[in-house]
Amino acid sequence: HNPKYLSILNHLRFYIPEIYPALDKVVFLDDDVVVQKDLTPLFSIDLHGNVNGAVETCLETFHRYHKYLNFSHPKIHSHFDPEACGWAFGMNVFDLVAWKNANVTSRYHYWQEQNVDRTLWKLGTLPPGLLSFYG
Repeated sequence: HNPKYLSILNHLRFYIPEIYPALDKVVFLDDDVVVQKDLTPLFSIDLHGNVNGAVETCLETFHRYHKYLNFSHPKIHSHFDPEACGWAFGMNVFDLVAWKNANVTSRYHYWQEQNVDRTLWKLGTLPPGLLSFYG
């Protein structure tokens, strides 16, 4: 029972637009990220309408969707590409306007409800994040 998977604080990232309704963009860092210089330039990154700007982790095959999700389940198999790249949740630039337009928080709720029996994924917030931000 690793607290990394059980902490309710891990789920707060899916409510950033509700927590900070006046903001249009945020830089989100996990608590284990060490900042070594000014991050201000991240706020001027053009996300081209995307909700999330993050570091892809596709160089290693263990960061593909099929490593996090149960692709034998029809709800996963019919909607997602098993070879899609995951990303590092530790450093993200979120466009909160695009987030609201894409209903990311609602999609997160949907996937959490679908996984009440833990047949879509086992633990953690990365799998529902991959599903909620997909596309």
